[in-house]
Amino acid sequence: FTPEQRTIIRNRAILDTALYVDMMTWLIRVSGHPAYTDLTPPEECPTPTILEDDANDNNTDDTQNPGVEQEYQGSTYTFTTSNDPSENMGTNRSPQEFTLSMMNRSSPLLLVRGGNYTNAEELMLENVLPIQFPFGLGGPTQRRPTAVSKEVALQHYTRLSLKQFMRGDFLLVVLHMMNRIRSFTTGLVTCRSLGLGGD
Repeated sequence: FTPEQRTIIRNRAILDTALYVDMMTWLIRVSGHPAYTDLTPPEECPTPTILEDDANDNNTDDTQNPGVEQEYQGSTYTFTTSNDPSENMGTNRSPQEFTLSMMNRSSPLLLVRGGNYTNAEELMLENVLPIQFPFGLGGPTQRRPTAVSKEVALQHYTRLSLKQFMRGDFLLVVLHMMNRIRSFTTGLVTCRSLGLGGD
């Protein structure tokens, strides 16, 4: 980092604790969001302590191009590869489990973080992403006068021009859910019959 880049990163790491308390209080007392109904509004939020190494020759560069170096490109989000769909098993742990899930038309698992965290059937997107759904309404599983599938609802979110729906962290989760749904819509099962001689 250059000294200017350190300043940019330090400023972006600052948490407005008063704003956080106000947002949480609003979500709990005013919004009616079902995920916050039983919570107690925070009275205060401690200021996080930012840990950083002291600048030295090994971690500090000289400024070369201030115009480029002072631009912030945003964050990069990735999901763990744990339980990613595979060609032979989909999102299941074995080919047998994949075949059964195809026959029973059961939904695939959605893993928002590493490990078997939650099932797609139990995940309420509006609880995971309150910035996009501040009133706890409008998620893909909500009943609507005109029934729409989860995939269509997720596609609709990616086409909205509201700023909260154009954030990288939101789009990553939505696209991850869509890809898992699509990876499960088609499957090929090969069957072999035993010959008369048992061969």
